[in-house]
Amino acid sequence: MIVPVYVSHSDDPENERLVYALLDTQSDTTFVLDETRCALGLHGTDVKLSLSTMHAENHIVDSRKMKGLVVRGFDSEVRIPLPLGIYVTSCQQTDLIFQQLKWHVDGHNLKRIAEKLIPVQDCERNPPILPNNKNIAVTRLNQLKGRLQRYKTNEDRHSTRIRNVKLKRTSSLYKLDPFLDSDGIIRVGGRIRRAEFNLAVKHPVIIPRHSHVTELIIRHFHEKAEHQGRGMTINEIRANGFWIIGCSTAVSKYLATCVICRKHRSNTQEQKMADLPIDRLNPVPPFTYSGVDLFGPWYIKEGRKELKRYGVLFTCLSCRGVHIETANSLDTSSFINALRRFIAIRGPVRHLRSDRGTNFVGAERELRSLFRNGR
Repeated sequence: MIVPVYVSHSDDPENERLVYALLDTQSDTTFVLDETRCALGLHGTDVKLSLSTMHAENHIVDSRKMKGLVVRGFDSEVRIPLPLGIYVTSCQQTDLIFQQLKWHVDGHNLKRIAEKLIPVQDCERNPPILPNNKNIAVTRLNQLKGRLQRYKTNEDRHSTRIRNVKLKRTSSLYKLDPFLDSDGIIRVGGRIRRAEFNLAVKHPVIIPRHSHVTELIIRHFHEKAEHQGRGMTINEIRANGFWIIGCSTAVSKYLATCVICRKHRSNTQEQKMADLPIDRLNPVPPFTYSGVDLFGPWYIKEGRKELKRYGVLFTCLSCRGVHIETANSLDTSSFINALRRFIAIRGPVRHLRSDRGTNFVGAERELRSLFRNGR
């Protein structure tokens, strides 16, 4: 809670200053502004203070500690002594907005960053008059893209000094012929400046490969392309005005972690097959163990008539030899006749395998009945 209070020193209680205090019942230290310290005429003892926040690492700052501070309410005469007082002249400022980029996992969250990033940075220069509209303007999003790109470029040491620095031939930017536009953004050069296209299409923004923002951009356009693969994702990224250094490698690395793509492009699982039957492994004479099936029909000429004929395919399960007979139809009697001709040529069959079609089942029944009656 923030309340107005009067602050003074126990040695000079008449010298009071009205300030706004942030009350914290769990704190054992009082932080005082340098302006208030000077107004009260306090000096204190030099100390080193270690400060840390949720956004930055610990850092040591010069400070002073003071004792004897007294506070009273705005409309009260009751004076309350304060615990140890500390003030600092300066504190390391971190870019909190950009630090939060590492927390986001979705490209759409960049819109939320834009809603607070651009107004905050603009207020440091000139307080703007913004409309009370929750939907951010397109121009704001374009400004955000530029500022994010400048931030990440500075992180990777690709700053605006490119105007005065001659790039080495081994640099990843050399072949891109980079230049700085009016907003200080590094873009891909080329010979199509006079083309009547959008600036983002003619000269895409150059973005480093190793960046959390780059990963968000790849994820956003990969989902926009409906997970259609590396080529379509790269096309979407470049069509929207981004040129990622080493884009193919960066996109491939992301696709390797995309769960949806791994499901769609995974290899078909194959069931382990059982052991081969003994018919396929024994060294026996040809067609001792055989398989049979029918195929057709084939149309033949007999005089002036056109007739259907079917093929009966016998194959040896051991040596894979093939024997073909003809059948007048698909009935049982035609198959038995073909089987008799096959046995007459190839010899007796110990085991005959089929797909148990109706004609094969009927032939088995008749042959079993014949053998039973013959005995």
